[in-house]
Amino acid sequence: MGREKELIGRQLGDGRFEILALLGQGAFAEVYRGRQINLNRDVAIKILHERDAQDDHLVKRFHHEASAIAQFDHPHIVKIFDHGEDDGLNYYVMNLLPKTLRSLLASRQILSIEFIIRMAHQLAGALDYAQRTVKNFLHRDIKPENVMLDRDHNAILSDFGLVRGEQFSQMTMRGAMMGTPVYMAPELWQPETTALDGRVDLYALGILLYECAAGAPPFRGEFMQVRQHHLDTLPAPPRKYRTDLPPEVEKIILRLIKKRPEERYSSAAELLQALSPLVKTLPDRIFIHSVFETVTIVSPHPDAEQKTPPATVILSERKPVRKQRPVILRRPALWLAAILFVGVIAALWQFRQPAINTASLQNDIATEKKLPSPVSSLPPKENAVKMPNENVAAKPQQAPLRIFAIPACEILVDGKSFGFPSNGRLALETSPGRHELAFRHPIYGFVQRSVEVKERIGLNYTFKWLGKINVIASSEDGKPIPAAIFLDGKPTPEKTPGNLDVPIGEHEIRVNKFEYEMIGPAKTVKIAGGDQISVSFVLRRLN
Repeated sequence: MGREKELIGRQLGDGRFEILALLGQGAFAEVYRGRQINLNRDVAIKILHERDAQDDHLVKRFHHEASAIAQFDHPHIVKIFDHGEDDGLNYYVMNLLPKTLRSLLASRQILSIEFIIRMAHQLAGALDYAQRTVKNFLHRDIKPENVMLDRDHNAILSDFGLVRGEQFSQMTMRGAMMGTPVYMAPELWQPETTALDGRVDLYALGILLYECAAGAPPFRGEFMQVRQHHLDTLPAPPRKYRTDLPPEVEKIILRLIKKRPEERYSSAAELLQALSPLVKTLPDRIFIHSVFETVTIVSPHPDAEQKTPPATVILSERKPVRKQRPVILRRPALWLAAILFVGVIAALWQFRQPAINTASLQNDIATEKKLPSPVSSLPPKENAVKMPNENVAAKPQQAPLRIFAIPACEILVDGKSFGFPSNGRLALETSPGRHELAFRHPIYGFVQRSVEVKERIGLNYTFKWLGKINVIASSEDGKPIPAAIFLDGKPTPEKTPGNLDVPIGEHEIRVNKFEYEMIGPAKTVKIAGGDQISVSFVLRRLN
C-alpha cells in the first residue's frame, strides 16, 4: 500500500485540506477523496506521481494546467479550487464528482436516447465555452473516463492534462501524438501533415456518443488496427445496432466522426445549434437507461444557449412499486353493501326456481340405468365409429422463450434472425424441446448455444458476452498491494483489488507496480460468458 498508506490522513495547503481515500490513478497522477477543513466540504485532490515529480517540465505543466483551468467558470467543466506544492507533493484541488460516464457504460445497460441528447448538449456547451475562452483550445482526451457525472447525472468535462491552446502553447508535453487511440481523430495520427484545431475534440465527442448509443465504439483492436480504422474505415451507422436511435441523432454522430475535418461541424457552437431542436423536445421525465430501470430524472428542459446553468436535476429514489389495492378493499362500507346486494339477488333467485319433483327425478335415474351404452351395444364385429371432433387438429403446445443478451446484439433462434433488439430482450412462443440459439455482435463475434424449453414452463435464458475477472495482488507476506492491471497486454483503468468485465474467450492478465516485480508469469484465463473468475498475484519489492 506504500504511498497510499503514507498519504491517507495527511494535510496539505497549511492544513486546509486532508487526504481521506484513494479514488483512482492515471498515467501522471493519483486522485484522492479529500476534505476542505476550513469550508467543511468534500473535494477531490489530484497529486502528481512521485516519479513524475522529478521531471521539472511535468511539474511546471501540472501547475500551469491547474491555474489555467481555474479560470474556467462553466457548469459542465470541472472546477479547480486551489493548487500548490507541499513537502514534495504537487497537487491541485477540484470539486468532488461521484462517478464517470464509463461507470454507466460498464453497467452494460442501454442508455436512453434522451439522456444521450442531454449529455451531448452539455458537453458541446462546455467545449463551446472553452473554445471561446481560450484561443485555439484543444482538450485532446475526450473519453468516457474524462466525463464525470454529478449526483444528478449532469455531464462534467474533466482531466485537462493534454490541453493545448494559446495559454498552453509553450507547455505541450514532449511527443507529437497524444490522446487515447479509440477516440483520436485521423489528423492526430498525422500531426506533422495536418493542422490541428477544435474539430479533433468534436471527433472524439462523436466517437463517445457512438459508443453510448451503440454500446461500443466503432473501432477497436490492436494499436495499429485502430489507427488504420480511423484513417480509412467508414464506421457502420449506429442505427444498425440501435434501432430506436432517431435519424436526426445518427446524422449528428456520423457528421462528427467524418474523416476530413472540413466535413465535420466547424465548431462546438455549430454543434450546439444542431442539437438545440432535439433538446427542446426532451420530456420532463428523462430515464437514464432505456428500459428496466426505476431511477428517473425530473428536470425542466435545459437552456439551449447555456446562458445560465441548467436547472437542478432531482434523482428519484429506488423504491419498490406497490400494487394499488382495489377500491372495494380500501372502503369497508362498500364491502357491506356488496354482501347485502349478493344476498338479495340469491334470495330472489331461489324464490323464482320451481319445486323439484323428487319422485320424477328417481324414475328418470332408474330409466337411464336401463339404457345400453351406444358403443357397447354394437354387435361383435369390426365397426367404424365417427367421433364429432375427428377432423379437428389438436393445437400444438406452445411455451414461452425469453432471451436477454448483455450487451444487446443480434439474436437468432433455430437459424431465424430476430434482429438487434435495442434492449437486448426477445420474447416469443415456441414449441417445447431443444432449440438452437445464436448471438452475433459487431465487436465480440458470433456464439451459438443449445437450450431446452420445457412444456408449460418455458425458459428464461440470459446470455452474457462478458465475464468478470477479480484480480488481487499481495506482497510475499500476504498484505494487499494496489497495482495496475493489464488485460491482454494493455493497461486498464482498474487496479487491484479490482474487477474487469471481459468478453468471452481467452485473456492474459498481469499486474504492474512501480518498484515491484511479479513472482511468476502472467496468467491466462478462459471466459465462457457470465463467468466470475478470481486470479491472484504475488509481488516482490525490488531492492
